[in-house]
Amino acid sequence: MKKLQTTMMICVLALVALTLNSCIEDEPYLWNITGTWQLEQNQYGVVGDYQVVKYNFNPDGTGGYGYFDNRGQWGSEPILWRDGVRGINTLQVTYQDGTYDIYYYRMDGSGNLILSDTPQFYKWELFIPTTM
Repeated sequence: MKKLQTTMMICVLALVALTLNSCIEDEPYLWNITGTWQLEQNQYGVVGDYQVVKYNFNPDGTGGYGYFDNRGQWGSEPILWRDGVRGINTLQVTYQDGTYDIYYYRMDGSGNLILSDTPQFYKWELFIPTTM
């Protein structure tokens, strides 16, 4: 009888521990992405000089996009950006011609910005802080 009581008590404690643990939700992390970011690498490795792009995210939702054109000349244009378009840590960047990209984002341990077009981050681009 004592053995049955001990076994039942262990089962009850395990059930309570499992129940309490399942109530804890992972809090989504809000990162501050304002500032200027330069593309450094993607899932394939470091990008070439003429593949570099820059994003500047101002606190008011305006910003800039810098890039090399097909002649190798640096160009830039204004952008608008919004955070949270598909939930937490998603970003919509609208370009001057009205087209837009939606990214999922996070920060790595070094303070670099990682953008992806999928929430699983299969394809990603790593941006380092810089100046425009």
